[in-house]
Formats: sequence, C-alpha cells, structure tokens
Amino acid sequence: MSYFKNIVLFKAEGDYFDVSFFEANIPLCYLSAVVKNHVNTVQMPVDMRIDQEPFRKLEEHLISMKKNGMKCDLMGISTMTASFPNAIKAARIAKKHGAYVVMGGYHSSALPEAVLQHPEVDAVIRGEGELTFKEFVLKGPSNEIKGLSFKDEKGIIHHNPDREKIMDLDSLPFPDRSLRPPNPIFKKHDVIVTSRGCNGICTFCANKAVHGRWRGRSPENVVEELEILYNNNPDLMVHIWDANFMQDPDRVAKIIELIEQKNIRLKYFCEMRVDPIVKYPHLIEGLNRIGMEWIAIGIESPNDERLRRLKKGITSSTVEKAVQILKKNNIKIIGYLMIGDPEETEQDMKGYPVYATELGIDKIMLAIQTPHPGSRLFEEMEKNGAITSYEWEKYDIGHSVARLNHMTNEQCELLMDWGWGKYYTPLWAFSRKKTMKEALYLYLSYAWIGYPGFFIHARQKENVEENLKAYISAMRGYYDLSSFSFEDSEYLDVFRGCDFQITFEFSDGNEISLLFTITDDKKFIIEIFNGRRPNVLLNYVLSTKDYINIIKSLSLQTCTLVQWGGYNFGNVKANMRVFWAFSQMVMKAMHLDTFNYRKIFRYLMLGIKFIPRKIYEVLMEEKITFNKQAKWIDKISEIGKNILYKTMFFPYVTLIPVNKSNIII
Repeated sequence: MSYFKNIVLFKAEGDYFDVSFFEANIPLCYLSAVVKNHVNTVQMPVDMRIDQEPFRKLEEHLISMKKNGMKCDLMGISTMTASFPNAIKAARIAKKHGAYVVMGGYHSSALPEAVLQHPEVDAVIRGEGELTFKEFVLKGPSNEIKGLSFKDEKGIIHHNPDREKIMDLDSLPFPDRSLRPPNPIFKKHDVIVTSRGCNGICTFCANKAVHGRWRGRSPENVVEELEILYNNNPDLMVHIWDANFMQDPDRVAKIIELIEQKNIRLKYFCEMRVDPIVKYPHLIEGLNRIGMEWIAIGIESPNDERLRRLKKGITSSTVEKAVQILKKNNIKIIGYLMIGDPEETEQDMKGYPVYATELGIDKIMLAIQTPHPGSRLFEEMEKNGAITSYEWEKYDIGHSVARLNHMTNEQCELLMDWGWGKYYTPLWAFSRKKTMKEALYLYLSYAWIGYPGFFIHARQKENVEENLKAYISAMRGYYDLSSFSFEDSEYLDVFRGCDFQITFEFSDGNEISLLFTITDDKKFIIEIFNGRRPNVLLNYVLSTKDYINIIKSLSLQTCTLVQWGGYNFGNVKANMRVFWAFSQMVMKAMHLDTFNYRKIFRYLMLGIKFIPRKIYEVLMEEKITFNKQAKWIDKISEIGKNILYKTMFFPYVTLIPVNKSNIII
C-alpha cells in the first residue's frame, strides 16, 4: 500500500505574463499517470488559467475531500519562477488542511534549498519528476529516493543524490489527460511532448535544471499517442511541446512517414531552432504535408554580436534563410525576440519589431531578457550583483529585473510595450484574414484585450498610463487597406462614406485617435494619430483611466482565454465578462460629435440596412446544423441555443466571429 493515498496536484501560474498557457498541464498529467493505480485518488481541481478564484476553489475542494472521508494527504505543486509566490499561497492552504506539500518544476529544481526554507514546503522533487514522484508516493520521504530534497522531523534539510535522466521515454505511460478540469481550449488545442532536453547552450535558458541533454521518444510511441488524440478529436491543433523537435532528423522523418501511413489528419504547432530548418528543408516539406500550421522560432535578436553573447549558435542570416523556407512551405511563423541586454540602447530595442515586420513573420513574442534561476545568465548576473529584483513574480519575461547600462528597468518595460504596439498594428491584422470581421476581431483580441490585459495588470500603478500612451503611440500611422480583398467586402458598400473615430483622452490632456474611414469609392482606411478629427459620423471618446479600470476588471485569465480561445459557446463565462467590460466602455464613451440632422438620418438609414441583415446572417450561420446526422428535435434545440447565445452578444456578433470551435493562434 502506498504511503500517500489521496493526492491533489496543482499547477501554479503567474499573475501577469502567461508564458505557460499552451503547456496544457501535461507535466501533471504524466505524474498522475505513474501513480493513479497505486493510490485511492489523484485530482487536479483547479486550473489557474481559467478559474477566476483559484485559491478559494482549492480550499473548498480540500474541505470537501475531508468531509467525504478522503482527506488530502499530499499536495504536489509544480511551479516556474514567476508563479512561485502563487505556489506558496497554494502550499499555505494545503498545510492549513493537513496535507504534506511537495514542489517540483524549474524553480524548485534550480533552488531547492531556498524553496525548502519556506515553512509551507516539506519536500522538493528535483529534475524530471515521474520516477521520483512515484517512489515518493509509495515510500514517503526517505534518504533512499534519488532526486528528492526534504525536511526531516527536526526540520533538517536533506538533499539526496540526483536521479539519472530517463533515457527510455517510451517506458513512461501516456499522460493522464482525464486529470485536467474542463477547459474550453482543450476542445481545440492539446499538447504532446515527443522529446526532452536540448543540446543548445543558450545562456538564458534554464532547461538544464530539469531535463538536461536531448532525448527523444521513438516515432512509433509518438504516433501511437497522436492516433489516440486524433480518434478522440480529429479537429485538434496539437502543440508539440519540445525544446527542439528537430534535434534528430531521422526520427522526425519517421514520425512524418507513420502519420501519413495512418492518415492522421491533425493540425500542429511546434517550437524549433532555425539551424535545423536550414539544414533539413525537406523535413519542413514533410511537416507541411502532415498539417504543421505554425512553427515558433527563436530569433532572439537581429544583432549577430548579441546572438554570440547569448551562445545561440546561429546568425541573423540563418534566421532569414529559415523564414524563407517556412514561407515557401506555407507554414506560419511566430518569432521569439528578446530585448533587455545590458548593452542595448533605446534605438537598439526599437529596432526589434521593425526587424520582425521586415522578416515578414506572422506573429512575434517580444520578451525581456530574464535571468531565470538554473540558467547560466542567472549565475553570472547574481555573481556580478547585476540582479535588481528578487520579486519572483516579475520573472515572467515581461518585467526587467537586471541592471541595464543605458536605461532603467521601467524604461525597458516601456520599450517592450511600445514594441508590441509597433508590431501589432491594423495592417498586421487585416493582411492576415480573409474577412474584415475576422480581421477586426484579431486586432481587437490582440491589441485591445490580450496584450493590454498583461501590461495594465503588471505595470506599476503610477506608470500604467504612460505605458498605455507608448503602446498606442507606436501604432500611429496611415493604413490603407484597399489593397486587400475580403470575402465580406459588401460591408464596404453598406458603410461607404462613413467614418468612425475612437479617441483616447489621457489625464495630461493629450489625445490619440483611431479613425476608421470607408471612402465614397469604398476604400477602407485606418488612421492612428495625435488629436482628433471634427465632424466624423460617430465619435467615441474614452478616458484612458476608464479604459485602464475596465481592463483591470477583467482577470488576466479572462483576457488570455478570450485572446487564445476566441468567443465560442464553451467560453460563456469569459465571454460575458468581456461583453460587460466593452459594454461599459461604450456606455461611458459613446456620444454624437454633432446633432447634424443629416448625420442622424444617416444613422437611421444604416440601422435599417445593417441590423436586419446581420440578424439574417446569424440565422443563416446555423444552416450547418441541418447537415448533421442528428434527430430533428436535437437540431432544433441546438439552433435555438445558438441563436439565443448570439442574440445575447448582439451587436458584438457584427464584429466578432462566434462559433463552437473558434481558436485564434
């Protein structure tokens, strides 16, 4: 019989920048898989990425377990550095209800001694967790368990020898995905880990703290898991959560071959170094054939000298060649870029989003160089006294926590926010979608929900408005979208001659406006400029303080969920929160620029033409329901619920795609 019998697993998330959103809790699913046949219960009651009050929910669950006669005797907590303060909050709740607390993950593996100084933590599992966790669950705390650090009855800390890395990854069971609480994202997105570790020596990476050198699962084992995912849900986008999927080209070639043989038609997303892309372009062709839609590449910097300091082992020329190969194979590209090197100037940092735009990649993930514990960068900076903050919640790649030679940490963060605005302009959104409706939602979800949801929560209260001004100012420009063709271009005819303006009023008296114009000859133009234009058809004036407060009323989880999951029937709670927030904005901001009777008449004419048409389109969107093999009563019930849902969101459905499986990548 096992030492621990009722286990609760908890994945701590950070408060600000959600860097692990796509991880899908797979590491905890692996832990469940290795112990579930040896214990009475193993549960994961909380998902911090979607639960609005995770700690209250966690405590209520522990109380419920106790009442039902299966008191939690072990709480296992996985944490990155940025989420460590929340891991301690969870540990405190667990101890309050009598559970033994063990922590794992990158932060715990890198700093086990420091983690165990916290009275709420009883033990730490260092490195890869499955075998150590299983042995720990069966035997309890013991000097015999490799990879375990723990406190004895006297509070003395013991660090057992390291456990060897798991060389035969096929020996592990598939992750127990049934462990996870329901999450609408999992209806369209899931994760598979096909390899562990990385042979790179990048100074900023903490991979060695847990996984070390690269090891891969066999192609047969990988494809067997993919086949299970496909049979359960053929509509999945599968994120291959490997540090370097292309480390072994022969293995990748065999995976492609087996997927084609078994006719597994999933969509894929993975992360990859650029050098193997250039070295093995034929594999990129193969990945495209099997459904690889997105590949995220580590660009880091346009500066070759900086790349050498980071020990990336690549050059900007390699990056450019990799981008061309991916484009040739119609694979969309996310570029990871990292500002905040101590030697960089403001001019250097402002070049990052411009460089990404020139490369022609589809999205960027702009981050600040962070000395994560377990990385060479952390060791060097700590030794040199270059770390300016040990507030772990700021180690989220969205805060600056190291000394810079040409600016303050706050100025670096301001440049990060400016850089996101510089890249995610209207031109970015409208050049990537087939309909204006999809493009408007893409721009809305990224530019006005997703990223502001981060920095408005994360920046110091006294700096938020300044950061918002930098963010919007970076978007300034004249964007003529008439060169793009849209499937719903008939709207240009409906609204020709109309202009709509949104003006942000800052507390210092400055104004920045977004002007949407559809000219008489049906050209669609967006202008972002200082000040405002008079006599527009409809003008929204929004105090930036109101905007900040409204976005703050949305939890980061809600912002992230709507950004990545879109408006869909599985996101009702998140949708309603965003719906209410934007309704508040409209109620606070909307007013007529003038009471010119001709313009009022024009409003009425637009309403007569537009609103009935949109209601008709909402009805017609449900035609697909009739094609389903289902009973008539079920079809009618589903159509009724769908129309009711969309009606609740009217007029937002005029701008936002609403469906059952929407996901914005």
